[in-house]
Amino acid sequence: MVRLERAVLWSRLDEPGAEYFELWRDEGSWTLDGRVVLALDERPFQISYRVVCDEVWRTRAVNILAREGERQLSLNFSVDTEQRWWSGKEALRTLQGCADVDLGFTPATNTLPLRRAGPPVGESTKVDVACVSFPEMAIMPAQQAYARSSERRYRYENVDSGFAAEIEVDDLGLVTCYAGLWEREGATS
Repeated sequence: MVRLERAVLWSRLDEPGAEYFELWRDEGSWTLDGRVVLALDERPFQISYRVVCDEVWRTRAVNILAREGERQLSLNFSVDTEQRWWSGKEALRTLQGCADVDLGFTPATNTLPLRRAGPPVGESTKVDVACVSFPEMAIMPAQQAYARSSERRYRYENVDSGFAAEIEVDDLGLVTCYAGLWEREGATS
Protein backbone atom coordinates (compact mmCIF):
# COMPACT_ATOMS: atom_id res chain seq x y z
CA MET A 1 0.00 0.00 0.00
CA VAL A 2 1.42 3.36 -1.06
CA ARG A 3 1.40 6.05 1.63
CA LEU A 4 2.67 9.58 1.95
CA GLU A 5 5.27 9.76 4.73
CA ARG A 6 5.83 13.52 4.60
CA ALA A 7 5.27 16.58 2.43
CA VAL A 8 7.74 19.48 2.75
CA LEU A 9 8.06 23.05 1.52
CA TRP A 10 11.62 24.35 1.22
CA SER A 11 12.73 27.93 0.43
CA ARG A 12 15.93 28.63 -1.47
CA LEU A 13 18.17 31.08 0.40
CA ASP A 14 20.82 32.09 -2.14
CA GLU A 15 18.53 32.57 -5.18
CA PRO A 16 14.77 33.11 -5.54
CA GLY A 17 13.09 29.73 -5.40
CA ALA A 18 11.14 27.08 -3.55
CA GLU A 19 10.32 23.39 -3.65
CA TYR A 20 7.25 21.32 -2.84
CA PHE A 21 8.39 17.78 -2.00
CA GLU A 22 6.73 14.48 -1.09
CA LEU A 23 8.27 11.32 0.36
CA TRP A 24 6.25 8.20 -0.48
CA ARG A 25 6.59 4.70 0.98
CA ASP A 26 5.46 1.53 -0.77
CA GLU A 27 6.12 -2.08 0.04
CA GLY A 28 9.79 -2.48 -0.87
CA SER A 29 10.47 1.07 -2.11
CA TRP A 30 10.75 4.77 -1.34
CA THR A 31 9.92 7.58 -3.79
CA LEU A 32 11.14 11.17 -3.64
CA ASP A 33 8.86 13.40 -5.70
CA GLY A 34 9.57 17.12 -6.05
CA ARG A 35 8.65 20.25 -7.95
CA VAL A 36 11.19 23.06 -7.86
CA VAL A 37 10.87 26.63 -9.15
CA LEU A 38 14.01 28.76 -9.38
CA ALA A 39 15.21 32.02 -10.88
CA LEU A 40 18.87 31.80 -11.88
CA ASP A 41 20.38 34.93 -13.41
CA GLU A 42 16.78 36.23 -13.68
CA ARG A 43 15.81 33.20 -15.81
CA PRO A 44 12.82 31.21 -14.47
CA PHE A 45 13.04 27.42 -14.26
CA GLN A 46 10.58 24.72 -13.28
CA ILE A 47 11.92 21.26 -12.47
CA SER A 48 9.95 18.13 -11.71
CA TYR A 49 11.74 15.02 -10.56
CA ARG A 50 11.14 11.55 -9.17
CA VAL A 51 13.76 9.33 -7.56
CA VAL A 52 12.77 5.74 -6.79
CA CYS A 53 14.83 3.80 -4.24
CA ASP A 54 14.62 0.24 -3.00
CA GLU A 55 13.76 -0.62 0.61
CA VAL A 56 17.31 0.16 1.82
CA TRP A 57 17.52 3.51 0.00
CA ARG A 58 19.60 2.46 -3.01
CA THR A 59 18.72 4.55 -6.08
CA ARG A 60 16.90 2.53 -8.75
CA ALA A 61 15.38 5.13 -11.12
CA VAL A 62 15.68 8.88 -11.72
CA ASN A 63 13.34 10.98 -13.89
CA ILE A 64 13.84 14.74 -14.35
CA LEU A 65 11.96 17.25 -16.49
CA ALA A 66 13.31 20.82 -16.52
CA ARG A 67 11.61 23.74 -18.24
CA GLU A 68 12.75 27.26 -19.05
CA GLY A 69 9.89 28.83 -20.97
CA GLU A 70 9.34 26.70 -24.07
CA ARG A 71 12.70 24.94 -23.71
CA GLN A 72 12.51 21.49 -22.08
CA LEU A 73 15.11 18.95 -21.10
CA SER A 74 14.47 15.54 -19.62
CA LEU A 75 16.86 13.00 -18.12
CA ASN A 76 15.92 9.43 -17.28
CA PHE A 77 18.24 6.91 -15.64
CA SER A 78 17.96 3.49 -14.07
CA VAL A 79 20.35 1.68 -11.75
CA ASP A 80 20.60 -2.09 -11.46
CA THR A 81 21.50 -4.15 -8.38
CA GLU A 82 25.21 -4.07 -9.31
CA GLN A 83 25.15 -0.23 -9.28
CA ARG A 84 25.41 0.01 -13.05
CA TRP A 85 23.70 3.14 -14.40
CA TRP A 86 21.71 3.16 -17.63
CA SER A 87 20.10 5.75 -19.89
CA GLY A 88 17.72 3.54 -21.82
CA LYS A 89 19.94 0.73 -23.13
CA GLU A 90 23.11 2.85 -22.97
CA ALA A 91 25.45 2.01 -20.09
CA LEU A 92 26.78 5.08 -18.25
CA ARG A 93 30.11 3.50 -17.40
CA THR A 94 31.58 6.53 -15.60
CA LEU A 95 28.81 6.19 -12.98
CA GLN A 96 29.30 2.49 -12.24
CA GLY A 97 29.57 1.94 -8.50
CA CYS A 98 27.71 5.13 -7.57
CA ALA A 99 25.21 4.26 -4.85
CA ASP A 100 23.13 7.43 -4.90
CA VAL A 101 22.03 10.29 -7.10
CA ASP A 102 22.60 13.91 -6.05
CA LEU A 103 20.34 16.41 -7.77
CA GLY A 104 22.04 19.81 -7.49
CA PHE A 105 18.75 21.72 -7.49
CA THR A 106 17.18 20.12 -4.37
CA PRO A 107 18.15 19.23 -0.80
CA ALA A 108 16.01 16.06 -1.00
CA THR A 109 18.70 13.74 -2.33
CA ASN A 110 20.94 14.34 0.71
CA THR A 111 18.47 12.03 2.46
CA LEU A 112 19.60 9.00 0.43
CA PRO A 113 23.13 8.48 1.82
CA LEU A 114 22.01 9.53 5.31
CA ARG A 115 19.28 6.88 5.40
CA ARG A 116 21.36 4.20 3.68
CA ALA A 117 24.81 4.75 5.17
CA GLY A 118 24.47 7.44 7.83
CA PRO A 119 27.38 7.24 10.27
CA PRO A 120 26.98 7.16 14.06
CA VAL A 121 27.41 10.47 15.95
CA GLY A 122 31.08 11.48 15.95
CA GLU A 123 31.93 9.50 12.80
CA SER A 124 31.88 10.14 9.05
CA THR A 125 31.27 8.23 5.84
CA LYS A 126 32.12 8.75 2.18
CA VAL A 127 29.78 7.87 -0.68
CA ASP A 128 30.13 7.80 -4.44
CA VAL A 129 27.23 9.58 -6.13
CA ALA A 130 25.99 10.44 -9.60
CA CYS A 131 25.70 14.25 -9.52
CA VAL A 132 23.28 16.08 -11.79
CA SER A 133 24.36 19.71 -12.14
CA PHE A 134 21.90 22.50 -12.82
CA PRO A 135 21.18 24.28 -15.13
CA GLU A 136 23.63 22.28 -17.27
CA MET A 137 21.81 19.01 -16.51
CA ALA A 138 25.11 17.17 -16.82
CA ILE A 139 25.64 13.96 -14.88
CA MET A 140 29.04 13.00 -13.48
CA PRO A 141 30.48 10.91 -10.64
CA ALA A 142 31.51 12.60 -7.41
CA GLN A 143 32.51 11.62 -3.90
CA GLN A 144 30.72 13.09 -0.90
CA ALA A 145 31.44 12.92 2.81
CA TYR A 146 29.02 13.21 5.70
CA ALA A 147 30.40 13.80 9.21
CA ARG A 148 27.74 13.45 11.92
CA SER A 149 28.15 15.91 14.78
CA SER A 150 24.84 15.20 16.58
CA GLU A 151 21.69 13.13 16.18
CA ARG A 152 20.34 15.39 13.43
CA ARG A 153 23.32 17.48 12.28
CA TYR A 154 25.91 16.67 9.61
CA ARG A 155 28.78 18.40 7.90
CA TYR A 156 28.37 17.71 4.18
CA GLU A 157 31.37 17.95 1.83
CA ASN A 158 31.75 17.41 -1.88
CA VAL A 159 35.21 15.85 -1.72
CA ASP A 160 35.98 16.63 -5.38
CA SER A 161 35.11 20.35 -5.30
CA GLY A 162 35.78 21.09 -1.62
CA PHE A 163 32.32 22.63 -1.13
CA ALA A 164 31.07 22.08 2.44
CA ALA A 165 27.96 23.01 4.42
CA GLU A 166 26.17 22.16 7.65
CA ILE A 167 22.95 20.19 7.22
CA GLU A 168 20.23 19.59 9.79
CA VAL A 169 17.60 16.89 9.26
CA ASP A 170 14.34 15.67 10.76
CA ASP A 171 13.42 12.20 12.04
CA LEU A 172 13.09 10.87 8.45
CA GLY A 173 16.46 12.29 7.36
CA LEU A 174 14.87 15.12 5.35
CA VAL A 175 16.71 18.45 5.39
CA THR A 176 15.35 21.12 7.71
CA CYS A 177 18.28 23.50 7.16
CA TYR A 178 21.01 23.39 4.52
CA ALA A 179 23.21 26.31 5.61
CA GLY A 180 23.10 29.16 3.11
CA LEU A 181 21.08 27.24 0.49
CA TRP A 182 17.77 25.78 1.72
CA GLU A 183 15.45 26.09 4.71
CA ARG A 184 12.30 24.16 5.48
CA GLU A 185 9.21 26.37 5.78
CA GLY A 186 6.67 23.68 6.60
CA ALA A 187 6.02 19.94 6.70
CA THR A 188 3.31 17.42 7.41
CA SER A 189 3.76 15.23 10.48
